[in-house]
Amino acid sequence: MKTRSLFLAGLMFCASILDAEACKKRSSSLGDFARFPIGMPLKALPAGVKRLPNCAIYREYHTFDCAFVDSEGSEFLASGKAIARVDRDLHSSSILPQGYPLKPGMSMKDAAEVLAAANPTMKLLVDHKGKGGSVFAPECLKNRFATYYLDLKFDKAGGLKHLTAGYDTPEN
Repeated sequence: MKTRSLFLAGLMFCASILDAEACKKRSSSLGDFARFPIGMPLKALPAGVKRLPNCAIYREYHTFDCAFVDSEGSEFLASGKAIARVDRDLHSSSILPQGYPLKPGMSMKDAAEVLAAANPTMKLLVDHKGKGGSVFAPECLKNRFATYYLDLKFDKAGGLKHLTAGYDTPEN
């Protein structure tokens, strides 16, 4: 968890140094692939979730530094007063919200087309090295709560296997 958090913090830093004019922020539901959407405000942890170790909740301030998992296996990072990151591993049997355009096993090319359709001004970062590949979309997407980035991971065969949506917080 700590290594992945450091990696994601570095990724968020890299995204934050991208040119602010690299994209226009556009409304998108691409960050809504899990039960709780990115940026959702929290006054308490949602019902039916499991807190992960080292979960700090400051009840008097309604703030969080806490990771938790839902019954679908989606992992959430609550930071400050909202959900700052959502991670979800995808399997061929994964059930995503009705009409969600990214699918488990989808090719990198098809996923990049979905991202480009959501925001044509977005500059995607594509990485083909390692045990698969990734496509990173900077904080050009927004929902009713936040502006967020989207990071897609692909397996060796080139199929979509993991989704991450997040945003940089003042607490980071």
